[in-house]
Amino acid sequence: MSLKQQVCLSQKGSAFEELNFWRFRDCCTLKSDILNSPRHLVRTIHRPTLTRYRQASNSNILNPHHLAIFSTWMEKRNSYYKIHNNPHKFKTLYHQLLCDEFFFKSNIMDLETVHTSCNNAKTILIVAKVKDSDQLVGGFIPIRLRKPKDSVVGNRKSNSFSSTKESFIFFFTNCNDVKTGKFAYVTETKYAINYNDKCEIGFGRGHDLECKSDGNWTSTPTSYPSIGIPAVFKISQFEIFEVIRFFNGE
Repeated sequence: MSLKQQVCLSQKGSAFEELNFWRFRDCCTLKSDILNSPRHLVRTIHRPTLTRYRQASNSNILNPHHLAIFSTWMEKRNSYYKIHNNPHKFKTLYHQLLCDEFFFKSNIMDLETVHTSCNNAKTILIVAKVKDSDQLVGGFIPIRLRKPKDSVVGNRKSNSFSSTKESFIFFFTNCNDVKTGKFAYVTETKYAINYNDKCEIGFGRGHDLECKSDGNWTSTPTSYPSIGIPAVFKISQFEIFEVIRFFNGE
């Protein structure tokens, strides 16, 4: 090995030794600084804790504030739940984005899939966004969904009803402001939930809210008090959730 090569290797080795020394010294200094720092500074390097409300739903329409309000209405509480103590999880069972008439095949709900998706759910929340607006509309069903058994009255198929005292419908005039939300519990309990011969879900015998598969929904207050839902409107998105209580809210 030539003298020149030996000198180069010697210089290279010295450089690595110096680099390793500074790395070790810097790490020791950093460790000392962290251990001697105030606790509030040390906490900033930890990963943020995932709070419960962030796990409450993966909805494309609702936010945690909506969910806290729905939980309050479900339990008929005098004080509202907050997003940090909401005791319910909202599991998405079905979601559909309804397209314009140009995409007609995607503009109709698959009712068979809707009922199949909800077969094992004990409590259901239905939510829809009104097309070309910030309005939200829907209802709460505290019993299992079922397919209607067709019965014949004369030559005409009749509707089928399920009875409950806990169902309600709701309407937000502005989905970005939860204070605009209104709701109404059922007053004619034996007509609380309605199923027509097409398996379309409805609320009340009016129907107070009829969730038609073509996206053209209607509202005629009869079995629920009026809360300002438009008589005829078209929806752009539709979601169904199973509501699951997973801890005691405080």
